[in-house]
Amino acid sequence: MTSETISLAKLAGFTTVIAYIEYVGVNPEMMTLLAVLMVFDVMTGIGKRIALWHKDITSRKLTVGLMSKIFVLSLLLLLAWAFKITTLWNDVAIWVVVWLFIAWELYSSIQNIHTIKTGKKISEYDAVGTILWWLLSLVKRSIEKTLDFINK
Repeated sequence: MTSETISLAKLAGFTTVIAYIEYVGVNPEMMTLLAVLMVFDVMTGIGKRIALWHKDITSRKLTVGLMSKIFVLSLLLLLAWAFKITTLWNDVAIWVVVWLFIAWELYSSIQNIHTIKTGKKISEYDAVGTILWWLLSLVKRSIEKTLDFINK
């Protein structure tokens, strides 16, 4: 195949996906956010493996990981199509399903980042708890500073 043929195939594929997203009524911004989070999760997953001194990162594993992400996106679009055809709670159902996948990817990325930072593998629940504790202490300090300023 020539590079021109490959370019045309890519253009046709991207156009088809965009047309399909518009047809089923999925919010394009949500799908873009999900795709970006999936790429970010793959990158942080690689960083996590490096931080844990695992030397098992191969092109085959990366390809399988990327293909699984593509299949997840395809599954979302198929679910959206099913909701559209059956008119089963259409917009809300599509929004909830996409939002759940976004939360899932974000949750995984948080765990990966925490593992990269600490060098220790922990559960995703512990990583989110640590980040929420840090945010809570930051808000607490900010409130205390504001109250100190008001009381002076």
